[in-house]
Amino acid sequence: ELHYAGGIYLTDTLIGLILDVEVNDNSVEVGYALHPQYHNCGYATEALQGIIMYLFQNGIKEVVAGAFEYNLSSIRVMKKCGMEQIDKQEEIDYRGKKHHCVYYSIKKSNFSHIIIYEKNPIIFLLFYFLNIKLIFFLYII
Repeated sequence: ELHYAGGIYLTDTLIGLILDVEVNDNSVEVGYALHPQYHNCGYATEALQGIIMYLFQNGIKEVVAGAFEYNLSSIRVMKKCGMEQIDKQEEIDYRGKKHHCVYYSIKKSNFSHIIIYEKNPIIFLLFYFLNIKLIFFLYII
């Protein structure tokens, strides 16, 4: 089963991660996290946009992401990437407490910013954006 995981780098500093949470035939749910020092700088938006572009370019038809309902920054990131809230919601146990999670989605048919990136099919994909470098590993379980 193919999985996706990536490190988000600012110059040579690892500042966050982005990876799949669930992979289906036509959709991938992704999760992302940045070190708090790098919040509110646009890096999460760039990374999520990059993964969305890559997944759509490689046959995925829908990308889903979730956030705790009080995490307004993460919700803004998803909205900036063209994602819209969907009906899926759930309670998630995190650090000993229940948190209400809301989900957002974007479909390939609604996405118009696809860019072709060169890729190394052996080990990883390397994306350069305005401010970040994203090293994106593909692995099979």
